Amino acid sequence: LVITFTDADVHTGDLILVNSTYAYDFQANTDRENLVNIRESQSYPYQVEKPDYQISADILPQLDAMIAACDAAMGSSETGITSAHRSIEYQQNLWDETVANYGEDYARQYVGVPGYSEHHTGKACAIGIFYADGSQGSFSESQNAVWTRENCGRFGFIRRYAEDKTQITGISNESWHFRYVGFPHASYMTENNLCLEEYLDYLKNNTSESSPLVIRGN
Repeated sequence: LVITFTDADVHTGDLILVNSTYAYDFQANTDRENLVNIRESQSYPYQVEKPDYQISADILPQLDAMIAACDAAMGSSETGITSAHRSIEYQQNLWDETVANYGEDYARQYVGVPGYSEHHTGKACAIGIFYADGSQGSFSESQNAVWTRENCGRFGFIRRYAEDKTQITGISNESWHFRYVGFPHASYMTENNLCLEEYLDYLKNNTSESSPLVIRGN
């Protein structure tokens, strides 16, 4: 499988890069977001924290499959979504609230400046633990987190903000934040411990049309 990656793909598509340096290009992605309501469109029943949460329709089947597989592996039905797509208005409100409560330095580590959040893409989500009584548990301390980290690549997802990549991503360790990048990118990034910034730099500096990155399946 040979995939052509151009400079434009940094701003659109599954490998879109959004971080403290690269803002989300709302105009370029107006016709690409294709958002759907998770609760109304999911093919596997799992909890979603708020009824209006949306995500890109293109990635929902893989998200459904990953959560279903995690529940099956855990022998429970506790895996769910605590955050998904965010509009610029939503992100602004979240930013303002976080800054007011914890300060701007903390907000930059965990929330993201409005316009520079991966959640704008519709390709990122936060996974949580939902108990039968309606309460929530700590995903970070669960075996669900371990399973998802080890298996997300099979579904086209990566754990976006790892502890050992903080200096590169600019975001502190978030065991719950997963980002869809597609196949075969997710598997390669997971197997080689690359964050998205590192992977894009690798493609830019080490591949070309005459010398593509070749990924062979098992």
